[in-house]
Amino acid sequence: MVSPKAKRGYQSTTVYKHQSTLRLILKGLGVTVFPGDAARAPDMTEFFTP
Repeated sequence: MVSPKAKRGYQSTTVYKHQSTLRLILKGLGVTVFPGDAARAPDMTEFFTP
């Protein structure tokens, strides 16, 4: 992840697919209801500091 809020050097053990990326982008845009498989995809917020 490239972001000023990304955790430097963080590595996850979760396997992500493109639905997780879609969910992350939509969440960043303020969307709270995710379409299709993005609704069940793992959330990628673990890569960021609050």
